[in-house]
Amino acid sequence: IQDGTPFDVVLMDKTGTLTTGEMSVVDVVTAGGAATGAERGEALRLAAALEAGSQHPIASAIVAAAAAASAASAVAAVAAVDDFDSHAGLGVSGLVEGRPVAVGRAAWIAERVGGLPAWAERAVQDAIGVGRAVAVVEEGDPGEVAAVIAVADTVRPTSRAAIDALREMGVASVLVTGDSLAAAGAVAAAIGVDDVVAEVLPAGKVDVVHDWKRRGHVVAMVGDGINDAGALASAD
Repeated sequence: IQDGTPFDVVLMDKTGTLTTGEMSVVDVVTAGGAATGAERGEALRLAAALEAGSQHPIASAIVAAAAAASAASAVAAVAAVDDFDSHAGLGVSGLVEGRPVAVGRAAWIAERVGGLPAWAERAVQDAIGVGRAVAVVEEGDPGEVAAVIAVADTVRPTSRAAIDALREMGVASVLVTGDSLAAAGAVAAAIGVDDVVAEVLPAGKVDVVHDWKRRGHVVAMVGDGINDAGALASAD
């Protein structure tokens, strides 16, 4: 081990470890393009009405963005919801001020409306391509896509310096996350990690630890959540 460091590779979780874990809305796109002003505020208001009861980071980001938009305009932040329904792993739906609204994964909304319109598909792919998470808003009966909301995590300001310091110590850095390769790649590029393993379940993180150990490395693991517990216990 170089320079007396007791390990030669560090495996790191992404969300809440290298990033703040606090999502924020970075873009709202409608049929006319990037939405601003009242159009942006209305899209966020409809989505936030359904997401208000969720603790999911994307939902929290949408609710916060809607509150900020409301504070900057005369649009009310709170909308009444009836017939609320949560679709596990897909999204939420209900009547917002009497109008059918659904918010969720792009594939789920696409199935509901018979395919995303070209502008929405472009917005989804553009967001995913730079590592952002996406929520699509459907409105009306029959339903039509009203907006695409892009949400991103924020890299901790100290993460780049930490990776640079590890490199100077001769320690390799590996980002290991359950998030998409695009999202992981965006963070990796921002902070300069050496390698990325994406789209792995918690048990998969344990496998990554064991793989590095089998190759003769002394492994450190850094994580902040219960889903990292197995990998933390398995590391040196």
